[in-house]
Amino acid sequence: MVEISRPYVKGLQGAVSLMATRRERRHVNEVTKTVRLSGGSERSIEDAISTILARAASSLEDIATFEIVRVGGTVSGSGVPASYDVTLDITFNVRENP
Repeated sequence: MVEISRPYVKGLQGAVSLMATRRERRHVNEVTKTVRLSGGSERSIEDAISTILARAASSLEDIATFEIVRVGGTVSGSGVPASYDVTLDITFNVRENP
């Protein structure tokens, strides 16, 4: 299991607070859809998240929030992280037809 550093955990707590704030601001008539996407990186968890969100943004419009569903990875023979795998729930606004 990969140990997550304290600064990263604090950053995640900030992201969770931001997501909660955004959810509270949702309008009554707003309709959203959530998709689950997975991706990875050999560099870091943050890079894996950025990669997934960038790819999602290329085909989804109006992404509102994301939640980390799962974080995992592989470990090299010397006991250090070799890759990071992340699964996100990405929520976007569904637009009305004119």
